[in-house]
Amino acid sequence: MINELVNLLSRENPVELNRLRADFPAAQADLIPGGTLGDPVVEARLAVTLASLKEFRPAGEKVLKLLRNRIRFSQRLDTISQIIAAIGGSAVVASDSSYEKTCAGLLALLGSLCSLGVKTLRQGFNGVDAGLVKDYSDIKDLVWQAREKELLLQQMENQPENPELPQIVNASNQLAARLNTILLDYV
Repeated sequence: MINELVNLLSRENPVELNRLRADFPAAQADLIPGGTLGDPVVEARLAVTLASLKEFRPAGEKVLKLLRNRIRFSQRLDTISQIIAAIGGSAVVASDSSYEKTCAGLLALLGSLCSLGVKTLRQGFNGVDAGLVKDYSDIKDLVWQAREKELLLQQMENQPENPELPQIVNASNQLAARLNTILLDYV
């Protein structure tokens, strides 16, 4: 199947998808975003896969830049929150009146909660297994794997009867599915 590859191509480079539709009229129905292939047209699958894999890097770079900025911002906000919590905690000990202690305690609580929220956003509820850091790592890995598949398919371009071709196309489609999921979250 190449449905996820077609979805990626329609979002990132619709001009190329239209060109492929013109080049492969027999695969016209298969080159509709959200569709699935009936009888595979090998040349069309190969062309769509190669065109989509070329879009991985630009699509990934857009999201990587966004995630880098969000991670940096969350780290700064976390540091500021921890400083506020420390100041609030120190003020509780140093203050004389109960009103001052209450205000300082609320300040410390606010700083701690903000820090916890930022860490959860950055790393998810399960630690490093989710959140911005995981998505950043996944995109870097997806872009690398897509480039590897692209090089393999370029070597096979003149061998459409190669028995490994369907496996590589399906694996590329799975990569596109994961990238599409991440893109929907951030773009």
